[in-house]
Amino acid sequence: MKKQPITQKNIAPVEYHFMTIKQKFVQQFLTKYENDFDQVKRWLSPMFFQEMEKKLDEHTARRLAEDSYFFLSGVVPYWPHFIMERMKKEPQSKLKKLIHTWHQPIFFFGEIIDVTDRYVAIEHAWTKEIVYVLDFSAMPHHIGENTLLLLVKGLEENIYYSLSMGIILTKASDSLFEAWNKLYKVTALPYKDFFQQHIDDCWRLLISETSLSSNTMRTDKKQLLVMLDAALIELDIKSEPLFLFTHRYVTTKHIKARKKGGFIAGVLQFGMKFNFIPPILTVTQLATICDVSKTTVYSYAAQLENYYKEEFSEWHLLEDEQTLYCSGTDATIIDREKWQLARLCDERSIEDEVTRKRLQKAKNIEFIPKNAHDLAQHFAYLAYEQTHDQQRFDFAQTSFSYDKNCVDALLLLSDYKGNETYLQRALELSEKSSDMERNRAYFKAAAVSFDMRNFEKSFDYLNQMTTWTVEQQYLRLAVLSALGEDRASKRLLATLPDNALTRWFTWAYHPIAENYNIAVMMNAFVDKYRQRDIDPLAYPRHCFYTEGCPVQGRLIYLLLYPMLQRNY
Repeated sequence: MKKQPITQKNIAPVEYHFMTIKQKFVQQFLTKYENDFDQVKRWLSPMFFQEMEKKLDEHTARRLAEDSYFFLSGVVPYWPHFIMERMKKEPQSKLKKLIHTWHQPIFFFGEIIDVTDRYVAIEHAWTKEIVYVLDFSAMPHHIGENTLLLLVKGLEENIYYSLSMGIILTKASDSLFEAWNKLYKVTALPYKDFFQQHIDDCWRLLISETSLSSNTMRTDKKQLLVMLDAALIELDIKSEPLFLFTHRYVTTKHIKARKKGGFIAGVLQFGMKFNFIPPILTVTQLATICDVSKTTVYSYAAQLENYYKEEFSEWHLLEDEQTLYCSGTDATIIDREKWQLARLCDERSIEDEVTRKRLQKAKNIEFIPKNAHDLAQHFAYLAYEQTHDQQRFDFAQTSFSYDKNCVDALLLLSDYKGNETYLQRALELSEKSSDMERNRAYFKAAAVSFDMRNFEKSFDYLNQMTTWTVEQQYLRLAVLSALGEDRASKRLLATLPDNALTRWFTWAYHPIAENYNIAVMMNAFVDKYRQRDIDPLAYPRHCFYTEGCPVQGRLIYLLLYPMLQRNY
């Protein structure tokens, strides 16, 4: 008896997180070897590849050839090595184990038996095994048709992610699978070895069939998505949900966008109305920028709105669960909680670690300041939390009025004109303060010196710190790079997380196409600021950002700027 397709609730949310990581790996890998295609054609034979292009199309033929060469054939060990390197860098044990299984992709082919918002169910043509693929683009009208694709394992049984390929065939391809089966039985090889050694023979049988279904996006639709991406970057906005929604719209609807600029304006108007992006432009401004009438903007926006309300069901695409990062010179809420815990332990004479940890986990326990010193520190932390500058200043002044030797009050007030000596006073006092206050003072001084392009002094201040957070290490990397300490900065770079910031520094040290493409993919806003050669902002007091967003782009550009000035 066939297993029934599983319901959406059986798929854990973490599967989609790991699926996204897989997609990122594949993109990085293919970008790395995109210039090796002549080698791929030599392996397959140029004449046979030309035949594939004639019978299929250039894009499909290239995908089949590249995927076979890199992922199936075993001719080159690039993919296994790439995966092993990524696995070594992954601190999370569950993901590390999963990544380990990805070095041997599974060649899978059979009938599409179910298409839902969250997966496509496929039954293997030979074994009748059913798998549930989370990121394969198939529509309900493809049910009953055949497909072939490369898969890697998900966490749960029978859950898979599509590695690449993903070709949809007509039902007539049953005869193709039968032909493969005959060849498979003749060779008497294990399943994996058969497709590794005879994949070119399988493609010869494929192009002799007339079974390929059209599943490629039209050039004009791709152009719309490229234009939307460029518009979001130009406006300093990042909205993955809006982009993914628009992608789904153009792939499922028959669009006649005679005025491409009008369609983009309509997307932006729709995005602002439904809070995908902030309301930064009026309809009149959109119409003027895109050189269309307001009626055109409203018309396209209405089409998108109707689809959103009446037809759209891929709600998981719009769930924005990106990790939020914090950077800057200010104290954080975590710093405040550490201070409160330390003061509570002092007040209650708690010295053993067990009681301290129990107190740390307890809820609704807050330290109440009772003397001028603690009140000053309390108001300093309140000042750090303010979003409006006047309120920040008022709380800082209150803190200073309670204790003129409060290090954080001095750091806060040093930002204002006429108070420049306060920073030096804070540095002097911090020598007798806690490590937390001392590090905060020296990091603030390092950031101020960096903004003034006094990199030697910034380096000296950083060396006075006893510990660094990852975010603080980014400033250290920038200072070392600005000083031309390439060996030290490259050593530090190798220890930092793989993200947009480290990718842009990698490109700055090795400005090759591969590094540039990956850096732009991870944060395109940096490239925009770089090409315009705009002046960078000062190092932030505090900022929150996600991977790939404009705020992160401005921070990266700020840190990269001295090195760009030196090298370019």
